[in-house]
Amino acid sequence: MVKLTDDYLNNPNKFKKNNIQTPNFNQEDMEQETDKNPVWVHFGGGNLFRCFHAEIAQNLLDHGDLKSGLIIAETYDDQVIEQVYQPFNNRILQVVMQQSSTYKKSY
Repeated sequence: MVKLTDDYLNNPNKFKKNNIQTPNFNQEDMEQETDKNPVWVHFGGGNLFRCFHAEIAQNLLDHGDLKSGLIIAETYDDQVIEQVYQPFNNRILQVVMQQSSTYKKSY
């Protein structure tokens, strides 16, 4: 079983075995760059963010067009950050059902 807290860099086979596409960047390097040079602050880290904006950022990071990650500012409920993001190393698993009834899984 794969967990969102697992290390996709040191154990990529675990994810490949479960057909989960992993990032093409090192999360620690991205976090350091975000601390030094933040460029994107997003207000509201709910479902719309996770389904739309996070995927855009993921694609930009994967292609090297973005070096720092997103800073999520929650204006309504701090528990979103504390209970949804932080316990899982700020990672999400996006699962999209394709028209062919197959699933695309991105980490």
